[in-house]
Amino acid sequence: MTFALGIVSALVAPLSMVLGFVLWDNHWTGSPFALNLYKCNLAALGFTLVVACTTSAGSSGIMTLRNVGFLMLSSFLGILVGDWAWLEGMRLVGAKKVIVVDSLKPFMGAMLGHFLLNERMPRMGWLGLILTVGGVALVGLEHEETHNDETKKNHVDQESSLMASSKDETTGKKDILAQETDQLLPTTNHVSQTHPPPLKEKTSNAKNSSFAEQRQQRQQSTAELCYGLAVSFSNVIFHTFGALITKKYGAEMTTWEICWIRFGFAGIVMMVFSLALWIQQWTMKATTLTGSNLASSTPWYLLPLNASLSSWLSVSAGVAFVSFLQPALTNYALFQISLALLLTLESVGPLYSLPLTFLLQRETPTVRATVGAILAVAGIVLLSFYGSSNEATISG
Repeated sequence: MTFALGIVSALVAPLSMVLGFVLWDNHWTGSPFALNLYKCNLAALGFTLVVACTTSAGSSGIMTLRNVGFLMLSSFLGILVGDWAWLEGMRLVGAKKVIVVDSLKPFMGAMLGHFLLNERMPRMGWLGLILTVGGVALVGLEHEETHNDETKKNHVDQESSLMASSKDETTGKKDILAQETDQLLPTTNHVSQTHPPPLKEKTSNAKNSSFAEQRQQRQQSTAELCYGLAVSFSNVIFHTFGALITKKYGAEMTTWEICWIRFGFAGIVMMVFSLALWIQQWTMKATTLTGSNLASSTPWYLLPLNASLSSWLSVSAGVAFVSFLQPALTNYALFQISLALLLTLESVGPLYSLPLTFLLQRETPTVRATVGAILAVAGIVLLSFYGSSNEATISG
């Protein structure tokens, strides 16, 4: 029964994460670091309240200095370094390549679980793992390619409209040269005064462009691509080792206690780091920053306090899904099923995007995405029946 509950928890956790990401994508206006800072501290506050209400006096002996120290190490590897590596990989190489690299997590988890936790997976379980990882990769890559096609189409449409407006002004190469000169010297050229909207729109798009548009604008080099892939692979290592350490040294604790230690440690570290940068900027603002810069933008290490109340409520609801419910379900499943099985089921988030996009946006899934979903579901069924392993007692 506990194995079945572990499977259900591991499957519901990615759905909770998808719902939270939707809220963050629509309402968060700050940097990824600021979001990580806010979500870790708010989630830690929630876990503190739960632990205070549920922990008995006799359980304090479980939280030894050794166990708590290793859980802090898992927090540093999985949340602080791992999340940064994931976001940096997304920025440098895009979601398509990150999805491919992430497919190594279940296999690395199976290897580490075999040698360090004495976990064994049957052959049919390996087949289910391969089917699930392959199916999720098909769905995720299809979603990324569709997003890139739409981005390219919008970019072409914007360029076509700009070219058409420039041709309507005058004819010949002089106007094209004048338009380029106006982009360099907008305050001195007469073209910017007669047609300011296209220039303003282009500048705004460059400032608020997505990661994919930024990579196209800067013409990604081979060195940057290699660095992005290396960072993405480091996320696989850090995330897997963080889960391994959590399973080895948090076996005697409750899910709430584990989350309280891990998110509390990560939140405190980022808060101290953010405060140190703020103090440094405040002491050096007279020589490095002007008053207009301080008033016009929020530094990446601070929370966007100018956001509306409704945005903060939506972001907080996303924290409840992603940083409270999802890790609680994941940590519960971590001690009911094998590490490789957990990491496999954790990656099925793209499957939930198919029905959500159909219900919310009426987008019909493509044939390849449908085939990938069928393969992933078949793999999950095999893992549900053959993914159990005879685990030895985990020694602390």
